Amino acid sequence: MNPFRIAILILLSLSLGLLFYIVAFFIPQRQENFAHYQTTARVTEFELRNSEHEARMKAIASSSPLDEAKKDAEEAAKLRRAEIALAEERSVLASALKKEQEAKAAPTPAVAPEPAAEPVQVIIGEVVSYDPQWSSLMIKPNEGVTVEKGTRIAIRRNEGIIQEGNIDGKDQVSGQLAASLIPQSIGGNAEAYQVKIGDQVIISPFKSSQELLHGSSMSPGSSSPQADYPKHPGTQGPSHLPDVAVPFTPVP
Repeated sequence: MNPFRIAILILLSLSLGLLFYIVAFFIPQRQENFAHYQTTARVTEFELRNSEHEARMKAIASSSPLDEAKKDAEEAAKLRRAEIALAEERSVLASALKKEQEAKAAPTPAVAPEPAAEPVQVIIGEVVSYDPQWSSLMIKPNEGVTVEKGTRIAIRRNEGIIQEGNIDGKDQVSGQLAASLIPQSIGGNAEAYQVKIGDQVIISPFKSSQELLHGSSMSPGSSSPQADYPKHPGTQGPSHLPDVAVPFTPVP
């Protein structure tokens, strides 16, 4: 680059810097000084008018009764206090307006989304007896818990689900619930998935195969209604689909 271009660039930079200083600092400072000057001028004018008024009041007091002069002085003092209060209110409003404009110009901070709520697991009770030969078990329900026949349940141990089953009924004498496990529902016959006394029983959080096939929106654990299946050509009745065994991995 030749010296002429360098000089042009330097002058241009200086011009831009000067323009930025004028816009960012000089003009706002001048405006603030002008506002201060106007306020000072108003106060000075008010004090001058007040001095003239007090002089007139003194002149009137010298040629009128004392009570009338005192009354006029009190009115003048009230007027002065009112004007001072008005000036202070205007100053406060101007400051508040400036802060509001600065707040609007500032960028709004991003708000983090709230975490999604975890599904609530309804605890029915705990296992009090289990017959591995017939895959049946008895459940001691918690106080106030009511479960209907056919409700789909899950056996939970250490926050992990090991088996699923259905409620078969309720013993009227003991109040315990009878249930049967669904074969190969989750863990199968593995020893780690065998039901033990003391395991928790909850409403199953999983959907059954019928609910998955027909898009049922029922809550987990409720008995599925019989859906209308499509008829096959040449048959008189619906063709029912068999239950599908879906493997699940227990929560560690």
